[in-house]
Amino acid sequence: MKRFWTGIPGLLTFLLVGCGSDAPPGARVAKTITLETALARIQNVQLLRTGADFVLAGYENGRVAWGHLSEAGDLSAETGFALPEPVLGPYFVAVKKATAGDQLIAVVVNQGADGGFQLQGFVHNPGEAQAAGPVVLSVLPGGVTKDMVRVSTGVAQSGNVGLVAWGFQGQGIAPTYRFLGPDAVMLGEVGKIGDAAIALDVVKWDCLKILQTGTALGIGLAYPFEETNGTLLAGAYGFERFELDETSLISDTPMQLQDSVKACQITGAPTTDGYTMAWKNDSGIFAGRLYNPVGSAVQGTVITHMVLSTTQFSTPNDIPTPVFVAPAGPDSVLGLSRETGPLVSRFTYDGAAHGSDLVLPSATGKTSTMIGWVGPSKTFVTYADISKVAPFAVTKRYFLQLEFPSLL
Repeated sequence: MKRFWTGIPGLLTFLLVGCGSDAPPGARVAKTITLETALARIQNVQLLRTGADFVLAGYENGRVAWGHLSEAGDLSAETGFALPEPVLGPYFVAVKKATAGDQLIAVVVNQGADGGFQLQGFVHNPGEAQAAGPVVLSVLPGGVTKDMVRVSTGVAQSGNVGLVAWGFQGQGIAPTYRFLGPDAVMLGEVGKIGDAAIALDVVKWDCLKILQTGTALGIGLAYPFEETNGTLLAGAYGFERFELDETSLISDTPMQLQDSVKACQITGAPTTDGYTMAWKNDSGIFAGRLYNPVGSAVQGTVITHMVLSTTQFSTPNDIPTPVFVAPAGPDSVLGLSRETGPLVSRFTYDGAAHGSDLVLPSATGKTSTMIGWVGPSKTFVTYADISKVAPFAVTKRYFLQLEFPSLL
């Protein structure tokens, strides 16, 4: 089956060619919940896995709002606090004070008293009128500009501890990570990823992102790939996946991708026998699988295929963004975010479309970016409907459970 999109201003239309409605679905919606609370109406949110449930957190108009979201779709204990707009952020971490994910830490970049940049944390407990802080997590080096700084946050699958990673894009400096416990207390020693004994050997990475892995936590680092003589290999990217438990680095797996990654638009998830990935650049969307158990020291090339090409779209800007990838037997299922509504597509190991696509619901035909979490047997996603009329407010939020049959 071939897929074609046509784009005109304000409209993106999805067409199916060659594979009719009689094709078996590659994915199905197991549950759809509509959320219409104040928190649910924040356009940009983070979905944090905290043990058996989630924390939903967002920032809008100088205020952080957050609450607990069960797998059943119950959004409860909504709370929040004022936070003046930071230089960068906020990025959210949920940690365990008494129970999993019962305390939120908003991580931001702000200027300190000396005018330099600091990585700071603001700590909030449910029901409190304001957050405690700032807690200074790191004083960034002099000469750093905000355009260099990259920050990514995540939560251990248990919901007990958080992780913050930060660094300076394109500078050839290894990123730093710290585990965060209750009250933004930094746990363990300062960690570095992608470091090298010789400073010139540290890659000039351009993507730092906390990703799902087969362990408690994981960090991904992408960079233009260099041959041993320092020459850039045209179009190729390196990607290194770091596996962590709740206290330290366990292993890292360097890989060579056959295609570049644009603007850190890369996602991944563990499989029973390795890892599956998807990413985007100006040529299209690519998917790949690496077959190695968690913690193994395999180094090699990810077997990748283009699954959607720029030639199928009016412009590169019309290409949807891959926001999750999930294994489904030998196939890969991609969650694709687009302004006209999210789409779920399934592909075989060699990049061929497999099964019919799943267009997720939207009452307005205009949606926010979809975000998701991939579990062993079920995947959860959320996104908001947005009015097409100014001021383009969120009308409601969807929370869906998706399932992917292992065989079609």
